[in-house]
Amino acid sequence: MRIYIQHVDGYIGRALVRELRKNGPIWNRLFGSFLDAKHSTKPNGVRRVVQVTDKRFVETVLSCKLIVLHLREEGNDEVEQILQLLKTATLEEPISLVLVSSIFVWNAGHDIRGSDAAERQPLTAAMKAYKEYEERVLAFNADEASQIKGHVLACGALYGGGECSHFENIFKDAWLGKTVELPSLLRRTHSVPTVNVFDLGRLVHKLIFSTEAAKGEHAYLICADTARNTLNELWQAIVNEMTEGYTLKVEPSEEDEETSMVGMSDLTCVPSELMTADDFPWIAPGGLTVPANATQAGIQYAKNNNLQPVKLLLVRPEPKPTDPTDKAAETERKAYEAACARYETFLCEEFGLGSIASFSEVISTNTTRYRGYVLKLTGELSAATCRENLLEEVEVEEVIPAPPLEEGEESPGGQEQEVRIVKKMLPKEGTPGHVVALAWPKEENSFVDFFRDTVDTTLLYLPAKPEEVEKQMESLRMYVDGTNKRPDGSIGRALNFNMKPESQVIEEMLLKHEEAAADADHVNVNVDDDNLDEVRKKEMTKAEKARLERLQKLAAKEAELKKPTIAEFVKDVIPTLTEGLIALCKLKPETPVEYLADFLDRGADRLEEGSHA
Repeated sequence: MRIYIQHVDGYIGRALVRELRKNGPIWNRLFGSFLDAKHSTKPNGVRRVVQVTDKRFVETVLSCKLIVLHLREEGNDEVEQILQLLKTATLEEPISLVLVSSIFVWNAGHDIRGSDAAERQPLTAAMKAYKEYEERVLAFNADEASQIKGHVLACGALYGGGECSHFENIFKDAWLGKTVELPSLLRRTHSVPTVNVFDLGRLVHKLIFSTEAAKGEHAYLICADTARNTLNELWQAIVNEMTEGYTLKVEPSEEDEETSMVGMSDLTCVPSELMTADDFPWIAPGGLTVPANATQAGIQYAKNNNLQPVKLLLVRPEPKPTDPTDKAAETERKAYEAACARYETFLCEEFGLGSIASFSEVISTNTTRYRGYVLKLTGELSAATCRENLLEEVEVEEVIPAPPLEEGEESPGGQEQEVRIVKKMLPKEGTPGHVVALAWPKEENSFVDFFRDTVDTTLLYLPAKPEEVEKQMESLRMYVDGTNKRPDGSIGRALNFNMKPESQVIEEMLLKHEEAAADADHVNVNVDDDNLDEVRKKEMTKAEKARLERLQKLAAKEAELKKPTIAEFVKDVIPTLTEGLIALCKLKPETPVEYLADFLDRGADRLEEGSHA
């Protein structure tokens, strides 16, 4: 089936694309529009993306058997365009039109049902506009000659799917560990219907593919889970999942507050019979207050925002015993201890982490699960200790081939057998992703062997040097950023809310080095025999100069990436393609496509060599 989905890059659109891609073994052909055409890429499974201003927009929309639209408080120009188009178009085959709206058009009511749709009384101007669009969609069913089947889905407050929903700011504040307060304008004890955004997609799937919905049947459906939670309970569930649980404050907030239909309305509803059926494939039955559903929503929120826990292991040696009467040794020991403490402080501040002291704490709290930790261990750490704390026993099925037969021996039958054996494997969460050793282990089979051989983690050996501790901070940061794998698969600095972006870090480092160079130049003006040694100490070393050059190249590369794509296209791609087409016309090879592809590959290699030169 050909399906058109409004805003395939948006919050609701992404969920609809995932749930409507297939109908059993059959793949549907998906089309749609972009909410943000400038910064979005076409999702997997979507054949074509068109905008309202495109020439093929009308053709694409009318070629689809199912059109799914949704209402937005920010504006509904595309919905308006498509409704006008369908009203005037001459259709040869039926089209199903689904409009995703909001349950808050009702404003208030208890145990409301889809059959009571005529009684809804919107309160705000936005909800009144929603109702007008709903009526226009349902009006298609009143015309017996119409080829359009109109359906309206009145959805509860959406959550899940990465959050661009009513609860997004609550998820963010809770992830950051901020205190969440319920605004006084929102009535905390009012019931708020909710539904997971993927359950919305599954309702659309069932409405279209799993029922014989004739015109007029299932025209107005209530899309909500069976939970009856207050706003206070919903926000409390988010806080309990994303951070260390605390009771929400009930005092009125003194800050300016924005009105919202979520919480202003006091609603309880009865979900559509399609959702209450035994065969409905729920993603999150029971609502957001079910711990498993809150965990699922929290994981999706972190993944969609590319948030990740930064898990660091800092291994330092045992403090050396010294004679208190030896003042020089005692001073050296204190300087070394201060340097070791500085590494831990830097890691916590740079990456917004808390410090823990044992393996048992790595996933003991929501903060360590979602944001990470700095685990500081002192003394020798063996591989056996790491295996005991970082590996878990799991049962797996393994096929063991039968032993080879000797000459003249008859086969007893089966050549293979399946057995269940116990293997130790890494847990999915909790294992440190970065390991910093302030001293190299003296014993064999240490943590170095464990992380190198079992976990395949890159270690940083950074011997603590009190006189160079501040210079080593830069190496420490570059190690963590350079070995960090983000949720989207890219490598680089974590994109967490509580961390400086990479561009800001590079700018600050460049500024710091420029100031250091300026100070050195200023000192060099007044060099004489008396201060020559002091000036030499302040001059940049070769390593510092090389590091500065690398940083400048990184900044230049980032600036190059920020340039408009069209400029690079005009500069490099079009001339190479034109040259290839001219050569193709002259030579007329037997396999023109392969020739052109090879020509473009060689052109790309030349451009790359030129950029390196």
